[in-house]
Amino acid sequence: MQGIQIFTHSVRQVFGNFGAALRISGLLTLVQFAMIFVLGVPVIFSPDGGRAMMLAGTYPTGRIVIYLVLSLIIGLWIAVAWHRYVLREEDSGGVIPKWQGGRVWAYFTKSLLSGLALAVAGLVIGLVVGFVMATLFHNAGATRADAAGIGLITLVLIAVPIIYVFFRLCPALPAAALGEPLGLGDAWRLMAGKGGTILVLALVTVVVGAALGMGPAYLFGLNGLPMLIWDGLVQWFNTMVGISIMTTLYGHYVEGRPLV
Repeated sequence: MQGIQIFTHSVRQVFGNFGAALRISGLLTLVQFAMIFVLGVPVIFSPDGGRAMMLAGTYPTGRIVIYLVLSLIIGLWIAVAWHRYVLREEDSGGVIPKWQGGRVWAYFTKSLLSGLALAVAGLVIGLVVGFVMATLFHNAGATRADAAGIGLITLVLIAVPIIYVFFRLCPALPAAALGEPLGLGDAWRLMAGKGGTILVLALVTVVVGAALGMGPAYLFGLNGLPMLIWDGLVQWFNTMVGISIMTTLYGHYVEGRPLV
């Protein structure tokens, strides 16, 4: 299936250019990881701890906002640099990629618009799936033991359509990184007729991401610092492969590059 081929091509894109991937994203990702401790916000990875701090009135809202803004800037910086490396062979060769403010800003505005579209889609999909699953859960008389499985199924049923919509729109983002005139509407029309491929790609992306994110916690009981380190590695993998999927979709469907 071409959806699986696109996913595996994107993974090879990262690990086949591992040195460049580390140069472009490694140090910036470490800075992002270090900010958790510098700003004292590891609570963002602990829902229970976050609820306790909220109840105690000690939740570090300001520091978390700073962390999220800086993380967004770093993520945009990496994305623009990786798109340009793969599609234009642009590599500064330094320990961090070249900062391109204009391209980062264009990428941010396209990301913001696509995010608004995804929010609307997510609201509609979430309401429909939530209603259907709640009805089935109630009628089937499911026990608490079934809740985790039902919750996972619900997550997949919501996440896959949302990511499907994103992949239909996302060629506009590498275009922004390259300075090419491709809007979100143009990207959506460009991907018309490729629904099956995009759906398979979205499903594979969700399943792999969920397996990497939750598997070690259930299989090995990771918690504390080991789980935080694993989360960091998974975040790097998901980020780089996700950016590579967007790069591959643009390269294949816009520029006509083969999936080799």
